[in-house]
Amino acid sequence: MTHNNYYDVTQWHIGNPYKDIGDVINSIILDIKKRQTATDINNGGKPGAVIYIPPGDYHLKTQVFIDISYLKIMGAGHGFVSSSIRFNTPAVEWAYLHDIWPGGSRILVDICVHPGDEEHAGAAFYVKRSGAPRISSVAFENFCIDGLHFIDDGLGNNDPENSYINGKTGFISPALRMLSGLQAWDLSILSMVSRCTIVMLWLSIITSSPNAATASSFVAPDRLLK
Repeated sequence: MTHNNYYDVTQWHIGNPYKDIGDVINSIILDIKKRQTATDINNGGKPGAVIYIPPGDYHLKTQVFIDISYLKIMGAGHGFVSSSIRFNTPAVEWAYLHDIWPGGSRILVDICVHPGDEEHAGAAFYVKRSGAPRISSVAFENFCIDGLHFIDDGLGNNDPENSYINGKTGFISPALRMLSGLQAWDLSILSMVSRCTIVMLWLSIITSSPNAATASSFVAPDRLLK
């Protein structure tokens, strides 16, 4: 469904957001580009759009490629449940846990990366545009991305669910100077930063930049999450 420049991924007529939300969002972005072509008409131009992700679990198998400005991709809230809670609890008590998986609007990154692929190939969201002016005002807000489970960190502890590493990439943009106003905020994300700092992100974002900080609203450097 569309209402002017508002899209709901569960109401869009192309693709299945639960099986591949990346395919759905790419289709929506294509529709925005087809509808918004005039750069200067009636003292206006391309207003952009909002893509809404209702609460639910959405697998992402296709990378989302963003090359338009004034785009917000937003969820309806998020929850965070660390799988290490379960695996640090005796199995006989699992049935009594109130929650096992994250709730809210949740994207599970299922992109397959092959040897020799470029770094951006594994990112759930890839933001890039050439030419002038630079791409601006792209925002990700209020959803959980990945967080399905963790992988072995190679330290020999035989406890992969306690590693807080999932080896996946949430967002990549090729160069900071090509962007203006890229934000990722109020997200719930699991990742490892800078190969040595293990973090759990909730209502905040941490980037791989050595000069970055945690914030509830953050203008992104070259890469978010790795």
